[in-house]
Amino acid sequence: KDSEDADAQSTPYKVYPMRWFILITVTLLTLSNCTMWMTYTSSTEATARFYCNRSREEDGCQISLWTNQIFQVMGSTLGIMGMYVTDKYGIKVSARAGCLVNMVGALIRIVSSLPMIGLEYRAGILHTGTIIVASAQPFFIVLSPKVAEYWFPEHQRALANVLSFIANPLGVAFGTLVPVLILDKDTVTLESYQFLILNGLLSSAPFIAFVMSMCIKCGTPPTPVSSSSDNHSTPDFCKALGMLFRNGHFYVILIVFGCSFGQLWSLYAASDALLNQLGYSPSVTGYTVVVACACGVGASLLFGAYVDKTKKFKEVIRLCMVGFFITSVGFNVLTRFINDGSWFFLPLIFSLNALLGIFSIPVFPIGIEQGIEATYPVQEATSSGLLVIVGQLSLFLIICAMSAARGSMLFDFPSIDREGVKNEDNYAFANDIWCGIALTSALIALILLNPPYKRLAFESEHKE
Repeated sequence: KDSEDADAQSTPYKVYPMRWFILITVTLLTLSNCTMWMTYTSSTEATARFYCNRSREEDGCQISLWTNQIFQVMGSTLGIMGMYVTDKYGIKVSARAGCLVNMVGALIRIVSSLPMIGLEYRAGILHTGTIIVASAQPFFIVLSPKVAEYWFPEHQRALANVLSFIANPLGVAFGTLVPVLILDKDTVTLESYQFLILNGLLSSAPFIAFVMSMCIKCGTPPTPVSSSSDNHSTPDFCKALGMLFRNGHFYVILIVFGCSFGQLWSLYAASDALLNQLGYSPSVTGYTVVVACACGVGASLLFGAYVDKTKKFKEVIRLCMVGFFITSVGFNVLTRFINDGSWFFLPLIFSLNALLGIFSIPVFPIGIEQGIEATYPVQEATSSGLLVIVGQLSLFLIICAMSAARGSMLFDFPSIDREGVKNEDNYAFANDIWCGIALTSALIALILLNPPYKRLAFESEHKE
């Protein structure tokens, strides 16, 4: 027994294979939810035909816009609740609750796409299901850093966060590409089964995630995996919020993270109409989003491994913010010209979207990890939850600002009229606002982003 006690003291921390199952469950939940978030944005015309019996989205029929915006509204308003539940009841309860709500909402969205449902009820049922699906966000948006903290050792935490957060862009990619492959705007009618097939296919992932969540037996491992998870003397929830609001460095992280999150996804919320108006094929939208997400995921893995070894959080984020601004200027210039069929338009549009993904998506997981480092010993769910709430709120506000700017006639914008439909939206001013936000956030990152890494300092002292 003395020998066993000595061994236990020499190796007090232990990692468990179960950590990968829990991480996969949370990742699948995030993936399926983000897929349903972007399902209707890449097929606005088909959506208008099935849910409004109109040829395009306009006043009184903005299904694609609001199925997207509902997620930002619910994520912002219910985020505090999700943080509290995750902090108080742990990983297991939060994962199960998120998976259950996600699955129920997906099933209701299937009902909205049944051809026998009356036209006057379809949009209401769809939005009801979307509200329920969006209500799953507060549970899983704060799970990834908590799983990384309690189940993964110090040298794997950033990578674990990256692996779970890349489910967000992957979900966006699937949600943008799958509708393009299934829906055909020229053949969609009120009696079509295309939306039923689409929503039925997308509901399989929420069901699998729910089944997996029921197999999670405990929220924390029997033995701590690191000194920070072993000596986690956390303040209560209200006191933790007070600590965050008094932390000046955290405000800078909030601004940088929120702008980065909002900048990328606000572009893709309107890219279908933008590219169609410039003369690109309707399928180009889905493929550009996929390219951006795929390149962003690859960059996240590389940057995540680099940060795990070097702990250079702020340097990587600064590089990404500056790179995103430069790329956004190039995108803004290119989208002021109509695609006349010249060979260079498609390569340029795909290359710029790839760079936008490379310079924005890695900021999500690395920014979350940096926020946790700067606010230790505040619970991971609390600090990361506030970051994601601000990200959702920023996305909502940027989309609203760009939508309002598209109705402004301050600048001339080239337009192509298709199939007798007059396109009058003005994207020049909206894109200028978008670039201005990118410039502001890049300057803030360069000048003000310099937080202390309290968790790393604690673990270093503990080791010494």
